[in-house]
Amino acid sequence: MLKPKSFSVLTIFVLLFAIILFFEVIFRVATLNRGLDVNFWRVTLFSFTYAAFMTFFLRFFKPRLVKTFILVSLVLLNALYFSQTIYYLVMDNFYSVSALTRAGVVIGFYDRIFHNFEWIQVLFYVPLLVFIIYLVVRRRHNTITFDIRYERPFAPVFHLLASFVLLFLAVQTINREPLPDEGYDYIYSDHDLYELVYSPRLSIDRFGLLTYTRINFRNMLKSPQEEEHMDELVRRFIENRDTHGENDFTGRFEDKNLIMIIAESLDTFSIDPHLMPNLYKMKDNALVFDSFYAPPYYQYTADTEFMMHTSYFPSADAENMLSMQTYLDNEFPETLPRRFDEAGYHTIAHHNYTDHFYPRSNFHLNTIGFDEYYSAVDLGLLDEDFVPGAPRDSEEDMVGYHPWPSDLEMFENSLDNVLDHERFFAYYLTVSGHLPYDEDHPIAIKNLPIIEEIFAEEDVRFQERLEAFDDPVRETFLHFHAAHYELDLALGYLLETLENEGRLDDTVIMIASDHFAYGITRQNLELYDDVKDLDETALNLHNVPFLIYNPSIERTHVDTTMSSVDVMPTLANLFGIDLHHDRIMGEDVFADGKNTVVFVNSDFLNEHMFYDLSRQDPIGFRTEGLTEEDVLRQHNRVIHKQQISRYILNTDYFRRTSTDPPDGDD
Repeated sequence: MLKPKSFSVLTIFVLLFAIILFFEVIFRVATLNRGLDVNFWRVTLFSFTYAAFMTFFLRFFKPRLVKTFILVSLVLLNALYFSQTIYYLVMDNFYSVSALTRAGVVIGFYDRIFHNFEWIQVLFYVPLLVFIIYLVVRRRHNTITFDIRYERPFAPVFHLLASFVLLFLAVQTINREPLPDEGYDYIYSDHDLYELVYSPRLSIDRFGLLTYTRINFRNMLKSPQEEEHMDELVRRFIENRDTHGENDFTGRFEDKNLIMIIAESLDTFSIDPHLMPNLYKMKDNALVFDSFYAPPYYQYTADTEFMMHTSYFPSADAENMLSMQTYLDNEFPETLPRRFDEAGYHTIAHHNYTDHFYPRSNFHLNTIGFDEYYSAVDLGLLDEDFVPGAPRDSEEDMVGYHPWPSDLEMFENSLDNVLDHERFFAYYLTVSGHLPYDEDHPIAIKNLPIIEEIFAEEDVRFQERLEAFDDPVRETFLHFHAAHYELDLALGYLLETLENEGRLDDTVIMIASDHFAYGITRQNLELYDDVKDLDETALNLHNVPFLIYNPSIERTHVDTTMSSVDVMPTLANLFGIDLHHDRIMGEDVFADGKNTVVFVNSDFLNEHMFYDLSRQDPIGFRTEGLTEEDVLRQHNRVIHKQQISRYILNTDYFRRTSTDPPDGDD
């Protein structure tokens, strides 16, 4: 029979174990849609281990402090699991420990909590509520229950040793055998996933959120190591990259100017002949990339910019999960502005907001090499004393109202400067289409009467779908279209100005979305959007518009799958720009059609297959004759490519090994 104190220790241990396991179960159902599968039993063993370590710690304290620590632990666990659930529902990913240092910025999206709140999330509060009720009801017996202090000098040593044995056993259940792949470097096991956390979603699925958080915290404290082995893998990766040769599209736009536009939240349902007439008409004289994907990483828009201009994948090791900031001083062997500059173009970047969220002025000028950069303040769209994030009629505040400036005014205030140059590469990042899609969006409010009139008088293809929604959702979509109408006005001004100045024929306009319209819930997007095939795979949510316009082009649909990281080599090929293709991660979409879209969690998709971790069975085939092993081999290649990119960024590989590359392989 157990002694009273031993029974109390066991009670606290079981309580902690039950709490952790409860959180893990609810979290798996709420985010991963997973139940009691084979991975759950490993999660259970890890939960058992963490309960043992927590009990070891609590046994050093008096009953009152034990109660306090358990209460604080419940609050912290509740915050962790709840916030990760909301973050996943909004961002389709899980944040890292380092991202918590940007909490002030993240809070700026607090309104998304209410849009993505579901009843199951209420269950995260149950343990806290039950524990408080227990403390109140059983307050006379609390001293006995929570008196678990050590009675013998060596008891803590034995308890700690037992906890480490449990952790060792949990780790030993992780498979160390990779998929056989003779002659390749890229063979990864579950144990590699445990150590490297190359896929947050897969890591949480296999080991649980608490283990993911622990390893993430451990890896954050480790400084990047320069490893001889990894240097050799990078060297081999570079040597084995296919040499880029000429193809039917090489030099198609040689000597023409380029205006590159990354459009905020432009989605497949945005482009409508009535709602965006200028953009819709541009498709008649454009290369239309029907299978373009903007895979979200950690900071949606900034990471899309990062991929398009450097052709590298954003790194999970970036401080605050912000690659644009962490790798400001890195040496990038190839960037779009530097390559165009070397080809004789004057390069200018524009954005109609400030550096409040991301250090664009430094990144665009110093890291990737634009000749000029103009922010909203530089363009006269915001006052010089504008406080980013400050609510209207209030004192300075880091989170709050953001008066998104006009895309049209950005072009009106900058185009003369661009056209002063004989040869130019002008980059524009728009912001008018940004969330929130409600009465707090000044651009949407300005254009809302126009959109309402269009829906009232024109045969818009979304009419029936829009009318099926309740008022709040209907208003959200109307505000979305009103916000994006500003971009269409900007495009109309751009086309008219180029034509009036006689520069339209010798100018190519590229328009690509930075990400899907995540400011609208996925359930509503699925009901409204009539383009994406979400029944096949949820990865298709990230299929967004991308087109390249010039009056000389007859509409050409490009079906080859590609993503943001492939934009740079594709543009370089079209403009006949020299590029060292072996030193980047992307592929020219016209080269051989082998492009694979790589997502942050190591999901991937190409024209033959996909690997979608949101499905119970992640493997999917798009062509016949493939096997499950073919998909797993490709998955290993994807992981390897991400790891190579990650190591190059973390160790500033090209600066360390700086040797001037030979002339471009075009």
